[in-house]
Amino acid sequence: MTFLLKRVSYITGVLLTIFSACVPMLYRFLFAIGLLLPGITDLNAQFRFTALQGLPTAQSSARETLGEDASVVLIGAPGAFEFQSFNFSFDIDTGRSNAWGYVFHSKSSGELATYIVIRFLAYQAFELSTLPFPIPGNLTTELDTSGTYADSDNMAERLKTDTAFQNYQTDLPESLPQFVTFSQVIDPDSLQLPNGFPIDQGTWTISFTGGGDSTMTCFVASGTGEVFCRRIYGPPTSSPRTEEGVVASLRVAPNPARDHVLISLQGYSPAQLSSSRLVLINSIGQVVADLTESFRGNGNRQAELSVEGLPAGHYRSLLTGENFSEQIGVIVVQ
Repeated sequence: MTFLLKRVSYITGVLLTIFSACVPMLYRFLFAIGLLLPGITDLNAQFRFTALQGLPTAQSSARETLGEDASVVLIGAPGAFEFQSFNFSFDIDTGRSNAWGYVFHSKSSGELATYIVIRFLAYQAFELSTLPFPIPGNLTTELDTSGTYADSDNMAERLKTDTAFQNYQTDLPESLPQFVTFSQVIDPDSLQLPNGFPIDQGTWTISFTGGGDSTMTCFVASGTGEVFCRRIYGPPTSSPRTEEGVVASLRVAPNPARDHVLISLQGYSPAQLSSSRLVLINSIGQVVADLTESFRGNGNRQAELSVEGLPAGHYRSLLTGENFSEQIGVIVVQ
């Protein structure tokens, strides 16, 4: 089976870590407000705003921290992220979110600063003081926000005109984006964009993880409005059972992992494993390690992998065989 899983930029994992790190601080702020307005925990439509509406607040804070040459290199929002009863989400119909993340870069100092912006009465920016993840060296290009589809509401309207997107929503109407990001294109070859898709302008990436063993990633060019959606169909995700009826499973230890990770395949029969493939996939859907020969060669149904050279972030160990697949999350820390 061919795994065409190159669908989102590395920055999806970056943004997930940003929101995970910032939300406790946001929670203290929102909890204080919630004492006054109990309904605020829903963070509903009245608190949503577009990506560029929150940018001036984040930019002002970034210039205080980095200097006047601070420029935005990445904007993003979670599709749905919940913490302590507060729900942060992106509305694909309106292109608005109740929380946006912004990463800034200073050319003079080479430093980065990250902010989360929410809106209550006025826009509020919260800085993430340390970056608990590696930023790719090429995520330093200033983001062009001048295009017709640079703001998220215009992007959403343009996306809804795409036939592939329309078909996906018809098949999976409840599916929500996992993440929405906006940056200059990073490593276009890994994204497998079609010939002619512009890579010289800011590009939106909208990543869906749908039910029915289907995911889809869409790209929207912010200047010229080209849209490309790639839908990926995987194998059925039901877990196989042994002859005794025990559900087979994957186990990972340690998790989080710093130096190495051991993946154990428990309950699978030799026949099931003979045609199976075990891989490690990063947050952009790229296969970063093929562990198939490792678990087949040692005879103990275990695969060991050194993760010292991998960037910190969220990964997936994916086992696929005839008529089944199984996956488990792996967190790499440095």
